[in-house]
Amino acid sequence: MRINRKYVAAYLATVFLVILGVVLSPLIVGVWIKHDINKLVDIINRSTSLNVVIADYEEGYLTSKATLTASLKSAPNTVITINQRIEHGPYIFDPESQQRAFQEGIIYSDITLPEAIQTASSGTGTISIITTLLGSQTFKNNIAIDSRDFQLDKQTLFSLTNGMTGVFMVHEKNDQLFMDIFSISTRMLSLKTPNFNIKLEKLHLDNQTECSGQACKTTNLLSLGNLNETNENGYNVQIAQSNFKNSYEVSPTLLTTDSNFTLNKVVSPYVTMDLIAMNFGLHNFNLPALKKLSTVAPIGIVTLGQDASNPQAQDATVSTFNEMFPAIFTPSSSLIFDASINTMFGNVKANSNIFLAAKTTRPKNMVELAHKIIVKTTITAATALVDHVIQALDDQAQLDAANMMPLAPAPATTLSSASNAKGSIKDVYQNKMSAYNNMVNQLRQLVQSGQVPATVLPAITKMLRAEMPLQNASSSIDGAVINKQITPAAATLLKTLYTNSLTQQKADIKAILLFPNASMKDKLDVLAIQNLITPGAERAVMTLEELALSAELYERSVNDFAAKHLMTATVAEMLKSQYLQNASTNNTDVNPTTAAPAFAATESSSAVTDITSGKLRLQFDAMIKAGYIIQGGDNYVLAMTLRDGELQFNGKNLSAPAPSIPVMPTPQAPATPLPVAAKPVQPMPLAPISIPPVPAASKSP
Repeated sequence: MRINRKYVAAYLATVFLVILGVVLSPLIVGVWIKHDINKLVDIINRSTSLNVVIADYEEGYLTSKATLTASLKSAPNTVITINQRIEHGPYIFDPESQQRAFQEGIIYSDITLPEAIQTASSGTGTISIITTLLGSQTFKNNIAIDSRDFQLDKQTLFSLTNGMTGVFMVHEKNDQLFMDIFSISTRMLSLKTPNFNIKLEKLHLDNQTECSGQACKTTNLLSLGNLNETNENGYNVQIAQSNFKNSYEVSPTLLTTDSNFTLNKVVSPYVTMDLIAMNFGLHNFNLPALKKLSTVAPIGIVTLGQDASNPQAQDATVSTFNEMFPAIFTPSSSLIFDASINTMFGNVKANSNIFLAAKTTRPKNMVELAHKIIVKTTITAATALVDHVIQALDDQAQLDAANMMPLAPAPATTLSSASNAKGSIKDVYQNKMSAYNNMVNQLRQLVQSGQVPATVLPAITKMLRAEMPLQNASSSIDGAVINKQITPAAATLLKTLYTNSLTQQKADIKAILLFPNASMKDKLDVLAIQNLITPGAERAVMTLEELALSAELYERSVNDFAAKHLMTATVAEMLKSQYLQNASTNNTDVNPTTAAPAFAATESSSAVTDITSGKLRLQFDAMIKAGYIIQGGDNYVLAMTLRDGELQFNGKNLSAPAPSIPVMPTPQAPATPLPVAAKPVQPMPLAPISIPPVPAASKSP
């Protein structure tokens, strides 16, 4: 058999070229990668505020090494160092899939933070980025940050408890960088400052962009886990999981965007909301007109606000807005808003839709827009919620009105001058331990000795701050025994300790507020030192005392402070009792609806009288009577429509005669003061109970 030498030669040449290609491919890919890195650095330097420098590049056969430095152009001395190990393709190990795959290359980057940031942070590792080169100038980056603390200043600490991971993918086109995917996740964040402490269980941010032809759609998603915030006064706000999603679609001529926000639950000292959901959409708006308006609007607003001396400039600005704003609408434009909130007082739902009338052309000016645009809004709210809000606003208006009035001149001498005398209230209570602090110390001793678990300390102290009745406190402690949280012996100790502490606390409050020849300011100072009232509530009570408000308003305000645990219930009751006694002793006219005559009359006194008489409530009731607001079942309903420049409420034209607002008659004689408790507060009858001595702790907790 004769072998054709030409075929053999061709076969051997092919095999040789294949082997040569395989052998040289890592080297060739390495050259491509170097070219890609140089081009990427050039684009970053030209189009961003960063300044990136390739300090060193060592080309190899299978791998290369590079050292880059990066800094802000505005802060060139703050330098980040990036050390890279570059794996050449085409067939290499992929760390994401954990197997070998055909890739252009993998870049392993370790980032060294500036010295100032290193000094302020603590962590065991570095920031690492793994970049997969997908070809066509596309870079997929996986970033990982180890668990670390950042000391932002002497009193502020930011912590990444479980580190942070993320992915971002970019591609280069026409010497520009485009973000395709951006995503970061973390399991626990915390921020501690002197004023508040925030803990966030989870954070996930995701951004994706998809393009088809000249149209691109971007979707953003932000998910937050449970958030817990505590401020310096001990107020706690808890927010359950929340999500925010936004998507916008852009074509050469139109913009469409939709946003929705959901928040599962909010618990605070002031309000509890079970669900908040909102949706907002802008559909088919003129994109070129929006871009043009966004460049002119800031300048126009400044002109209208500052250039009042130049009427020609203002007229030109108004004329520009008159033409440009209607141009953002198209015949298919619409604005949609939906919201629903569930609260402890009831629910509220709102829906609004803004669009152009059917078969209409785009308006040329604001006059045409006003006649062609249609606005439909419906609001449904629980009557209990609305009534609560109106009452709160009227109460606040009464306080604001009081603050608008000048105070009467202060007397030349006051009782506070006795505070520096020997035997004053501050001297007596300067070194006296409060019942609260005494109980905390005894609880800590019981914990150290192992007689009660440490978990009971915050629960028992919270009970004393709220002055929980003995029967309720006893039931709570018994419940802990049933749930096997504490032993029966520990329950007996806790009941005894709580009984003695509550009795001592009430006796202390009575003694402080009835201390002879002491000013109210000094009494409140001592209460604050004894942890029986917060500093903020102390200032608020002093303001109420100085304003000499009505007894009803004073009582309502103090009750609110007690309900929010800004003061104990006993403090609130004694303050109200003393306020009424002082008003009676001084023959002060106490009117439940208007402020006491400690204020001088001013030009705004008539307006203030209208507000303090509950004007908002009267206006709202007048709107219901006129049919603008409908009350059906347990809800108020408001349906508003704007069409052809006319505004209607529940089908009633607003141009109709406005409903008359009834005016509350001014009382001719002072109202009778609220009754004053005849019997003084007596200490609780308790059998003498002693807590067994606590043995010395054998070790620290």
